[in-house]
Amino acid sequence: TMADWHATEKYTPAEIAMFGIDVHSPHHEAATKAYSHFGKVLGMSLAQAVTLFDAHVVIGGGLARAWDLYAPAMFETLNGSFASGPNRICSQAYNAKDEKGLAAFREDSLLEVSVPHYEHRASYRKHKRILVGRSILGTNKAVALGAYRVAVENR
Repeated sequence: TMADWHATEKYTPAEIAMFGIDVHSPHHEAATKAYSHFGKVLGMSLAQAVTLFDAHVVIGGGLARAWDLYAPAMFETLNGSFASGPNRICSQAYNAKDEKGLAAFREDSLLEVSVPHYEHRASYRKHKRILVGRSILGTNKAVALGAYRVAVENR
């Protein structure tokens, strides 16, 4: 069981992820349960951050490698609702790694409305949405490329 596994062995998160990926591992079930639980907790944490910052999310570092183990539970939690009824976040979270999710995120939902007392019209998005993805470059390379771009643009 998962309780016995934790009581007798100590593994790194990377090792636990390998157990979750390897369906023949004797620890496969416990590892997938652990990462599923992690995904739920991560979803709750990201929901708080998204509510505060209304920003897209990129998960990097070693955690990005275990994406397939925790992402389903994370998205279920992000796009789910509280036990009392309301949605956890006011946006819809889309998976940048999933082609269908990325296509749905890219669908344009811009609408134009008349602005009272003005001749102009204003555009707005009918549906709030955020994109959640993982870094495939690695944190060091992503930061270096971002810093380089800022430096070149601000010469």
